[in-house]
Amino acid sequence: MFKNSICENLSEKIDETNLLLKELIYEIKETSTANEKSMDFNVDLMLTRFFNLFELHGIHINEIPIVIEKKFNITYYDISSKKNLLNKISNELLDWLACFFSVNINWLLGKDEYMYKIHHFDKDILGFCKMLNSISKEYDDYDIHFIKDFEFDVNVNNNESRQHIYPICEIKLLELNGKNIYKYIVFEDYYWNYNRTRFELKALIYLIYKSYVDYYRSKIYIKGRSLEENIDYYDFIRGKLSYEEVISFGYTWYPDDYVDDPLESSVAKDSEERKEVLNYIDEWQLIKYITEELEYFSTNSKLQKNESKDISLHEIDKKPEQIVLFVEGETDKLHLEKAYNVLYKKAHSFNIIPFNGVVKLERSLLNFPKEVNNHISTNPIIAIFDADNTGIKSFNKVVKKRIDNNIGIIKSLDNHYAILLPLPYKDLEGLCEIEYLYSKEFLDKYGILEYRENKKIVELIGNDKTELSKVFRKIELNEKLEKLKYYKINENLKKEFAEKIFNDSNLDESVFESFRPLFELIERVLKI
Repeated sequence: MFKNSICENLSEKIDETNLLLKELIYEIKETSTANEKSMDFNVDLMLTRFFNLFELHGIHINEIPIVIEKKFNITYYDISSKKNLLNKISNELLDWLACFFSVNINWLLGKDEYMYKIHHFDKDILGFCKMLNSISKEYDDYDIHFIKDFEFDVNVNNNESRQHIYPICEIKLLELNGKNIYKYIVFEDYYWNYNRTRFELKALIYLIYKSYVDYYRSKIYIKGRSLEENIDYYDFIRGKLSYEEVISFGYTWYPDDYVDDPLESSVAKDSEERKEVLNYIDEWQLIKYITEELEYFSTNSKLQKNESKDISLHEIDKKPEQIVLFVEGETDKLHLEKAYNVLYKKAHSFNIIPFNGVVKLERSLLNFPKEVNNHISTNPIIAIFDADNTGIKSFNKVVKKRIDNNIGIIKSLDNHYAILLPLPYKDLEGLCEIEYLYSKEFLDKYGILEYRENKKIVELIGNDKTELSKVFRKIELNEKLEKLKYYKINENLKKEFAEKIFNDSNLDESVFESFRPLFELIERVLKI
């Protein structure tokens, strides 16, 4: 599912809309003779970069039709010449290539020098960690490499020349004819001989090494590499050299050595700085913020005692008179409490337990069924999942039997159920989070909506070219779209939005009308 929407959980966004791409292709094919010479150069550069893109990723020209999605129908004849390829170039194909390889689409079009976008997280370790977490949600197989362009010196504060360390995520895309094909996410470099950035880098390495960062995998592996002598790292960024051409063979250093405890490791280095790095992490409350923002925590954390908001199932109060609702997060709880209070003019009688994300809710239901049964067996449990792709996937994992499309019996649990949010509109299937139970006009009022990625909008519209053109023209002009499905919820505003709703005493029933089917669904479950 995530593989079909490669760009959605990454911070990588396409700068051009599909409409602009379509217009560019039209210009390429229909340009006047007055501009023919200039346009011929641009066309040739675009086609050259098309082939270079595959070569730089270790894919032979004869393997191109195997790699590209079948829907584009790229044949061996199409790649036999640039002229033949031009007949198959489309906005959708270019968009797909940019997403699949995480490259700059303007580089593909011949409009930009840099093949890769550099992600900047200076003074923003949390942002770096959030991006790693989103990559983990998307891909099962990736490592993070730290590439140095210097030899380690005792005098790290020597400022005669910058000592660069370049972080890169190497992501396995596929196995092709016995070889692994990778793509790369590129981050801004750190200066090793500058105290602030070295401390930031060591803090980042520590957080990754100690598994604080990743919620979707048990561990991210860190690898130390070195830049080849007399090689310009930016030749890789510009698409002039492949990754294998710019780095030396094998691992040349071990980043975790520089944050390891000397009492536990005989190869620990820079031990005198380790305490300062840990103090830096503690001072900036990095683990606390990662826990809150990434919905992840480690029970072995020494720096974060008793600060986690994660749910331990045995701590749930035993209240036989209450119905227990498991929800994905704290904002879900706020929306449910407010909606019930306004719709029914009374306080709810639920024991609403928020989890730190849908995956944590799913894992808890699958991993602790006996604990749930034994501790609160007298309480009916209903786990509520968003009806977006992630929620539906988790719902399907935890239920052993569906009663209908929105209700299922949880595996290994007696008389406990999972439900999916009822859809306020049919076209929100696979997209519906709890915020979509409010009207589009209401969400617009709070400024919580933003356009979905171009690729997703194209997928939602399908073959309706008239609608496609209309929608992207409005996006280009920054106009409002009629249908809610073309929007996603701004993740950074969810908490603030929920709190404003919860504290607003002037909201009437009409605001929460789409919550009514959800409460009716809960009531129906209780009658089973």
